[in-house]
Amino acid sequence: MSVNVFEFLLVIVSIVLGLGITELLAGLVRILRGELVAGKLHALWMFVIFQLQVQLAWGLWGLRSKVEWQYPEFLLLLLAPVLLYLAAAVICPSVGADDSLDFHLMRRRRPLFLLLAGYVFV
Repeated sequence: MSVNVFEFLLVIVSIVLGLGITELLAGLVRILRGELVAGKLHALWMFVIFQLQVQLAWGLWGLRSKVEWQYPEFLLLLLAPVLLYLAAAVICPSVGADDSLDFHLMRRRRPLFLLLAGYVFV
């Protein structure tokens, strides 16, 4: 059984997507444990980023018929899940916050929206 280039690239991209989803789920666990104070706006953006990650994973399957891959194409392909991972890491603090996560989101809105704009551009 041989692995084509797309399958190899898909594994690498899937690992990064998995890290981003893990970041969001870990944030959700901290909310459920009471370590973080949930906010509606924050929850909405967590959901949006999760949906973007799932959509990217689903959409990558459309590239399976591409036979030849160049290194710059792979870097561009890898950039999308990296940006989504960074967006997930920005909105999910790793330590407990005293304020609501909505306040955390408002303090981190500039890097978050720059990352999401970069994702849309890619």
